Amino acid sequence: MGRDRNKDEYIIEYHSQGLMHQAIHNIAQLCAEKGITKAVISPGSRSAPLTLAFSRHPDIACYIIPDERTASFFALGMAQSTGETIALICTSGSAAYNYAPGIAEAFYSQVPLLILTADRPWEWIDQNDGQTIHQDNIYGKHVKSSIRLPDHTEHPDAEYGVYRAVNQAINSGREFPMGPVHINIPLREPLYPQGEINFGKVPLITAVTAERHPTEKEISGLKESMNTHKKILIVPGQGNYSEETIKLLSGLSEKGFTVVGDIISNTHDVSSIIQHQDLFLGLVDEKQKELLQPDLLITFGRSVISKNLKLFLRTHRPKNHFHIQPDGEVADPMMSLTHVIRWKIEDFLSVAEKHITNIDNAYRQSWIHLNRKTKDTFDQYNKEHSFGEMKAIAHLMHKLPAKSNLHLSNSMAVRYANAIGLKKTETRVWCNRGTSGIDGSTSTMIGHAVADPTFHYLITGDVAFLYDRNAFWHNHLPENIKILVLNNHGGGIFRMIDGPARQPELRKYFETEQNNTAAFLAEEYGFIYLTEEGKNLEGSIDALIESKTRTILEVFTDSPDNAALWSGLKSKIKNNLI
Repeated sequence: MGRDRNKDEYIIEYHSQGLMHQAIHNIAQLCAEKGITKAVISPGSRSAPLTLAFSRHPDIACYIIPDERTASFFALGMAQSTGETIALICTSGSAAYNYAPGIAEAFYSQVPLLILTADRPWEWIDQNDGQTIHQDNIYGKHVKSSIRLPDHTEHPDAEYGVYRAVNQAINSGREFPMGPVHINIPLREPLYPQGEINFGKVPLITAVTAERHPTEKEISGLKESMNTHKKILIVPGQGNYSEETIKLLSGLSEKGFTVVGDIISNTHDVSSIIQHQDLFLGLVDEKQKELLQPDLLITFGRSVISKNLKLFLRTHRPKNHFHIQPDGEVADPMMSLTHVIRWKIEDFLSVAEKHITNIDNAYRQSWIHLNRKTKDTFDQYNKEHSFGEMKAIAHLMHKLPAKSNLHLSNSMAVRYANAIGLKKTETRVWCNRGTSGIDGSTSTMIGHAVADPTFHYLITGDVAFLYDRNAFWHNHLPENIKILVLNNHGGGIFRMIDGPARQPELRKYFETEQNNTAAFLAEEYGFIYLTEEGKNLEGSIDALIESKTRTILEVFTDSPDNAALWSGLKSKIKNNLI
């Protein structure tokens, strides 16, 4: 039995497994027609109608990741790499909860995911039925929207309501700022179809967002406002590599603007970029800080790693602080925000380059002088020491092939990399700084590598690596991944932080001493496995780079030695800046 309105409208097919199942099957069709071509699925029975619909759809590639926490980060990496919405599908119960870390990261990193969680009918919740928990709004404020579908669609209007809700959820996830959306789907038995799955016509709702460009009046007002400031500091937050943004920032830098960029801002190719601010801002005296205080601070993008930069700007506030963001809520980590400018960053930078001329070049030179002295001190210090975590990361970063993808785990890996800085190689830098957790760095990198065939490099510590070892437990492990594991047998960052470093419980309760290695994992998952303990560090890094297949290099270091080297570097920089 069926109803066919016309070729442009959807067809409802009534099958023995129930009306709701046809609607579920058509969700896969709707996703495909809206450009969702990849789905990450974790096995389960309650989610069978979803799994079968997506896996049998000819235009959707499915990836089976058993661990839901890994799956959420894997999908995050794929979405970051492709720029497309990725579907996530799991069964009911704790499976859905295990998505939470990756979804929170996607929310704060502004990455579009479509989360489809299978659920039990409402009457079985709190009735001691298996795999049944409260799944409505399970991700709280960490999704852009959360929708519960009905468990019956006998009436055509109800089925149309399902398609409308899915359309709106996908559209919402793609609107700026992008992010994850959740659809909770209660499913009744029987869960498995008796025959073939048919995909019918589905109604599409397309959201078209008109690009807004600044008016002549707005441009005139901005020109007048900005030309009252001479000391202009631009601080990009985390963002994807953009050739257009780099070109515009380089033009502004050459005109006298000061551009300060963390490694995750992907602005390392900007002319005269200030990259070593986190090292010198924590060491210069008050007189020098006063010289660096801006009249106007311009920010865009997401988070900033550099704690010393944030502390400096909170205590040496600019007269005005412009944040450029087309839409959405605006954060104020510098505690100095005065204006939110709802433009695209490219429009703002273009206008600034054309119309702003009243720049104090001596201000820019103050930043460049400190940055150069810090870099020279670091380079000399690095030459004087033949081994250590910092040495290993610096050599890898300086030898990366052009246009590489560099992934950084949280904790000390991203902090070392930020202090070292990148050369102009068009390298794309990725890091889960939305929530800054260590839990999914490897899984995210592997998701990237599956979606992008170029080589992907991950720098990670032993704790982050071992914590996410299920990143490798699936059948989609690619060959194009290279991992530098810095094994100091614990969480070395706690030795770098003054508070825990002074506690007698440091080793046991904070660093969490462990004696595992990556050796057995490398053997189990078919990696070339290299080790280094100090005899030929640069040769081992070169071997990692030159490898043609998936490879792990594990560098074994001593945590107290690393802390001493880091402390020694800061002391030497401080002495050279006086």
